[in-house]
Amino acid sequence: MNRINKKLNTSKGAAMMIIVLFFVFISLTILVGIITPTLREFKIAGTNSNSKNAYFLAESGIEDILYRLRNNKQISASETLTLGDSTATTNITDVSSSQKQIVSLGDNSSNQRKVNINVNTGVGVSFSYGVQTGKGGFTMSNGSSIIGSIYSNGPITGSGSVTGSATSANSSALAANQTNGSGTPAYDVS
Repeated sequence: MNRINKKLNTSKGAAMMIIVLFFVFISLTILVGIITPTLREFKIAGTNSNSKNAYFLAESGIEDILYRLRNNKQISASETLTLGDSTATTNITDVSSSQKQIVSLGDNSSNQRKVNINVNTGVGVSFSYGVQTGKGGFTMSNGSSIIGSIYSNGPITGSGSVTGSATSANSSALAANQTNGSGTPAYDVS
């Protein structure tokens, strides 16, 4: 009879071990099912951040070239801008005598973004004003203040403060004072 009792006790222990191992495998499966998507999302967020940084670096390369063009600084056909381990390589090509194409490739941790623009070069005016108005002019009141400059095609009136300059241009003429000449095509303007 002792042999029978011992055999039953051994069977109960083996069954308990099988149940414990079964729950351990189920727990590990659930844990892996939770951790895997979390790690995947973490990797996607890192890649997205590196991609955005590459885009902003490419934009910085474009802005650097535009600054150099606007201020008559020396530039070559290819410029490289480095920020930490990231780089922006900007290439400038002449499309025509008055137009340039600027292509900038930002690279951040093997994530690359490309930005390109076409720029018209030549004589012109560049506005960098805080406020720019048309023929109606600009009126300041109630202790208003402008941090920057004002450019207006009409009068600037009222009280307030301006930290930059205030430019009031003549308003445009009410009647056109220019005529096209005759001929096909009309080529002379007086």
